[in-house]
Amino acid sequence: MAERTDQLSRDDEVGDVDLDAIMNEQADTTDESDTSGGIRGRIGRRVGSVFSIRTFGLALVLTIGLAFVVSAVVPFVPDNLTGLVGVFLGGGAIGLASDARRYLEVGAAALMAGALTVLLSNFTIAVFGPGVPLVALGAGSSGVAGLLGHYVGRDLRAGLTREIE
Repeated sequence: MAERTDQLSRDDEVGDVDLDAIMNEQADTTDESDTSGGIRGRIGRRVGSVFSIRTFGLALVLTIGLAFVVSAVVPFVPDNLTGLVGVFLGGGAIGLASDARRYLEVGAAALMAGALTVLLSNFTIAVFGPGVPLVALGAGSSGVAGLLGHYVGRDLRAGLTREIE
């Protein structure tokens, strides 16, 4: 009999909850996920909150473009070093322009830009010589330069937007 009184008291606590409202809320959320592609839509929203394809594309264009522009403008300095300066400036531009943290996008774009630059500028050495270590060294140094540039750009933005006391 003692168990029966526990069940009755639990029923009284549950009786205050409006189950129809809860069911309608759950039905609304399931309808939204079904119209946006179900599991694919939920995965897309979750990945979209972590990694932005637009920012990645913009960072890739900026890092490659600035690497080639700085390499063409600065004379008497090896292209590899000026390319790293361009990647640094590209990461800094994204950090200065965006108020959100975009380290993943900038890092991936800088890695890809470095790998492509090494592969295309030293194609015969990369294919027929020590290709993998050479591409890894170029991608790694470019990735570090891009992430460092993004950090400096974000820090510069924080300093410029902070109120003077």
